[in-house]
Amino acid sequence: MNLNYSWKYLKELSTEEFFTLFQLRQQVFVVEQDCVYLDMDEIDRNAVHLLVQDNNDEKVVATLRIFAGKNNYWHIGRVAVAIEARKRGVAREMMERAVAWIKEQKGVKGVEISAQSYLFDFYRSLGFQKSSEEYVLDGLPHLDMILPL
Repeated sequence: MNLNYSWKYLKELSTEEFFTLFQLRQQVFVVEQDCVYLDMDEIDRNAVHLLVQDNNDEKVVATLRIFAGKNNYWHIGRVAVAIEARKRGVAREMMERAVAWIKEQKGVKGVEISAQSYLFDFYRSLGFQKSSEEYVLDGLPHLDMILPL
């Protein structure tokens, strides 16, 4: 799999990119994880989206979004990887790129995420620290984590 990583705001997406990005998020969050919720929200309008596309067909096979949070913390969310792209280090590469992108912004104190609890060790391996007790969000256990910068 030959992958291309690119940053785009919603208004910059082609019709095909838009379709495959949100199709992937629906597949992962709504179908695979059996969470009935409105995935696309107002945050998507102003977030920057990392698209990971297969160079063979330009289909989005992984994505995440970044947006400015409170108190000079930025938020990474909606991290999704298609089944065919899993176990290849794509999620780690996306997170490393996301943190690097955030570090380039002015006045940033850190990064925050709302992590699914089963991914705690993965995010901890990237330097994130637990910042809340476990809670249920959209029917799944989560916990907040931060990465001070």
